[in-house]
Amino acid sequence: MAQNTISTAILIIAGVVATAALINAMFPAVYGFSGSVTSVSEASGDRMKTDFTIISEGLDPSVSSTLHVYVKNTGKLTLTGPNLGKTDVYFGSGSSLYKCKTGATLPSWQYTIQDGNGDQHWNPGETLDVAISTDNYDFRSDRQIVRIVAYNGVAAGHEFTL
Repeated sequence: MAQNTISTAILIIAGVVATAALINAMFPAVYGFSGSVTSVSEASGDRMKTDFTIISEGLDPSVSSTLHVYVKNTGKLTLTGPNLGKTDVYFGSGSSLYKCKTGATLPSWQYTIQDGNGDQHWNPGETLDVAISTDNYDFRSDRQIVRIVAYNGVAAGHEFTL
């Protein structure tokens, strides 16, 4: 009878140790999965709150190779300065689209917040002036396309003629 008690106790201890080992092996995977779900949920919520509309465009009267595109933040998300710098700007006509980069190398783009509060964040309701500078691109030829893609993949495009 004592043997049955000792055998049962050993089996219970082995079961507890095996359960603890299984929990230790599974916990990092479950924790990592919950982190992935959280980050996907945050990214999805970020995209759902982001929206903007291209409201007008026009050539700079002093520099005809610079196009100004006015974009209104119609979403609920404030885009901060660093995230605005990650924005992709495309322009062109027909099947030829060119990508602009921020900086001095042409084609390039810069932005100014037109009706902001001075905090360098693109808040809902504010208008962004995106200046696309090229060396010799003619924005007056054919139908033109401009496309702006935010850091999180939300995009707005507009086709126009000048």
